[in-house]
Order: sequence, then C-alpha cells, then structure tokens
Amino acid sequence: MSARRSMRVGIVGAGVMAEAMISGLLADRLPPEQFVASHPRRERREALAAEHGIRMVASNAEAVEGAQIVVLAVKPQMLASVMREVGPALGGDQVVLSVVAGATLRTLSHGLGHPAVVRAMPNTPAQIRRGIAVWSASSATEPTSITRSQGSDVGRITSRSERAPRR
Repeated sequence: MSARRSMRVGIVGAGVMAEAMISGLLADRLPPEQFVASHPRRERREALAAEHGIRMVASNAEAVEGAQIVVLAVKPQMLASVMREVGPALGGDQVVLSVVAGATLRTLSHGLGHPAVVRAMPNTPAQIRRGIAVWSASSATEPTSITRSQGSDVGRITSRSERAPRR
C-alpha cells in the first residue's frame, strides 16, 4: 500500500474549500475511512458524512487525533481560537496544512506551538479540480510528495518560499 493510500487526514473546518479537497482525494482513491473532519454545525456534518462517507465530528481536537496530515480550513476570524484548541492535540509527527487566508507560517507555527506547517492558498476553481494552489513550508517541514499531493487535488500546484520563524 502506498504512503498516500495509508495516510490519515484530519480536517478542521469542513467548509467549501475543505470539501473540494476531500472530493479530490476521494476521486484519487483515498478511501473515506482515512478522513475525519470537524464542523460546528450538525447539519453540515450530517450532509458531508452522507455525501462522502467520511467520519464527521464536532470536536476539532478529535478531528486531528491520529492524522498524519491535519488540514486547517477555518475562517480567518476563527483561527486564533481554533489554534488554541488544536495546538495541544498535535503530535510531533503531524504536518499541518493550512488553507486559511492571510495566515502566515509564523502565525500558524507560533499559534499552534507546532513547527511542521505548510501554508497553501488554493483558488476558487479548485472546487472543480481546475484551480491552482501556491504553497510554502516551514523549515521544520519536509515538503514530501504526501504534502505536495494535497495541493494537486485542487488542480495545479506551485511552491514559493516564505520566511518561517526560527525556533
């Protein structure tokens, strides 16, 4: 089994962009059992579970438990409180992939208390896998094919460097 087929993905904030990523990964044959996603609204959790067959939870900390890749896909105004909740639940071997608009690597790394962070910015056509995502990784993150593959599920990807905090 490939590393990608066995990876577990925890998604915090299962909104429209997160659903586009879920759809892309499922289309690329990552089994729905590999996902756990959180959303505060019960109706949304029920809809995504029914549509995609993934496990949905109310707790953000529960969504990241046991995941190799943790996707942060919350609204920018929710980021600070989500980082306070999720940060203590992160393990040293997890990589956090953020698609939160305007959140720098420095903000993410410090707010989560976690050094392995990738920042990606997909655009709206990603919802139909025709978008482009630009990503950058903290110095503590190996930009592996697993991390890069998350972006390819929205369309084309490209990378750029962003100065990350030193620890």
